[in-house]
Parts: sequence; structure tokens; C-alpha cells
Amino acid sequence: EVQGLQQNNTTCNRLHDPHKIRAGMCWNSRESYRQVMKMRPKDLWKRLMVKFRGEEGLDYGGVAREWLYLLSHEMLNPYYGLFQYSRDDIYTLQINPDSAVNPEHLSYFHFVGRIMGMAVFHGHYIDGGFTLPFYKQLLGKPITLDDMESVDPDLHNSLDNKKEYVRLYVNWRFLRGIEAQFLALQKGFNEVIPQHLLKAFDEKELEVLRFSSP
Repeated sequence: EVQGLQQNNTTCNRLHDPHKIRAGMCWNSRESYRQVMKMRPKDLWKRLMVKFRGEEGLDYGGVAREWLYLLSHEMLNPYYGLFQYSRDDIYTLQINPDSAVNPEHLSYFHFVGRIMGMAVFHGHYIDGGFTLPFYKQLLGKPITLDDMESVDPDLHNSLDNKKEYVRLYVNWRFLRGIEAQFLALQKGFNEVIPQHLLKAFDEKELEVLRFSSP
């Protein structure tokens, strides 16, 4: 279905807008943020044309791929406070509930969602992987007790089997302090990849699709 959206959009661009996206940006996150956030959602579907600062010519593939990869490496770095590692021994990412120390954090999560959607749509990888429960949430699927095991095995083992309590607690565990951040990210992602196109995927397929190193 995503491929069908790509094909339909290619036809639309040829008929109505012969100018593809002229990103004209280096991989620097601040400049990239300004460029991407001023685009209309439908512009994010257009073919990427990326120019690195100080280099001649435009690129339709390799430089765009490199730009997305380098940009994601920076924006997903826990040092910048938007994300954190889910466990000390596994370097999968989750949203940092303390991201609000940056007053513009919701706008940045919106930006991250757009970049993730662009990576999926244009067939490029980003440098970073998230927890499987995060992918389930992005797909709009409910979180279960089993999802807790990979993220917090000790907590998973300590929970009893009262279904309603467990359901409420698990949802609280994965959304505590991050609901606004996640919704901002999901909004940006769905501006590129509409939610109904994700129904064909499960969380593992979404993880393998683009959110890991090639």
C-alpha cells in the first residue's frame, strides 16, 4: 500500500508540480528542522533533492540517504533529551518523559515523526531503533503485559494477573509523562504515512522496514 501511495504521488508530481523538493540543506539538525517543518504534508511525498552545504549539484538518492541517516543519528541521540535508552543493557530507544525541559520539545517530536515517515516513504534507513511497544503504539495497536517483558523484565515478573489492573498499568507504564510527545511524533509520521496504510504491518515488520541500520 505504501508503494501504491508512492506511485500515485509520482504521477501527481509529473502532472501538477514539475519541481521536486529542493531541500537545499546540510545535515545540521536546526537547518533541517526549519526546512522540513515549513513544508506542507503533501510536499513531504515529493522526491528528495538534497544539497550539502559547500557541495555542488543536487542528489536524488545517495545524499538524501546520507542526510536522513546523519540527521537521525543526531536527533535520536539521548544526549539531546528527546529520547532515552529503554534499558542499560539494550540500546533501544523510548521517549524521554523529561523532554519538556526543552519548551519546544513537542515541535521537535512532530519533526522527528515527519523524518521517520519520510524514511519509510522514500525507502531510506534511519540510525536508531525503538522498543517493540513503541512500534505497536505507532501502529495504533494496544499494549499488553507481554510487551513489558522486553522493556522491563523485573516489573513484568512482579505484576499479578488481574486483567483490568494489568491493562491499565501497562498503558500507564508506556505513556506516563510522554503522551503529548508521542502524539506529536505520531502526527508528523501520519502526515507522511497515513494511519490506514499501516494496518498491513505488525510491529516487527515496521521495525525491520526502516528503523535500523542497513
